[in-house]
Amino acid sequence: MLRALLLLLACSSIVACDSKDAPVVDPAPVQAAPTVVVTPSSTPSPPTAPVVLLGPIGVAACDEYVDAYRQCIADVVRAPDRPVHTSVLDGQRLAWAQIAADPARSPELAGACQAARVAAKVAMPRCRL
Repeated sequence: MLRALLLLLACSSIVACDSKDAPVVDPAPVQAAPTVVVTPSSTPSPPTAPVVLLGPIGVAACDEYVDAYRQCIADVVRAPDRPVHTSVLDGQRLAWAQIAADPARSPELAGACQAARVAAKVAMPRCRL
């Protein structure tokens, strides 16, 4: 019974595909992508103050967190894992130093550093953060 039903379905699909009454659809015309020309600006952007990776950030909560986390890396983190932790901390410190250099954004920095400290206490319970 199942075999007969499958055979009937296969035959009907062949007949439907061979139908001469099927409408012919013209493909949509292909349009070329627009050309975009980029010209360099005639005025150079003003130089930005360099952000130094070492030294204090200038926000007490951030500087204390960075110092405490560096001490944690030295005291608690296994030697093979230290480079990863140090790299992450350096990236975090660089981002914070860039924010501290922007007067419009620096007021939010102390709260961000305090939140990072709370998160680090949970992630690294053996550290004194």
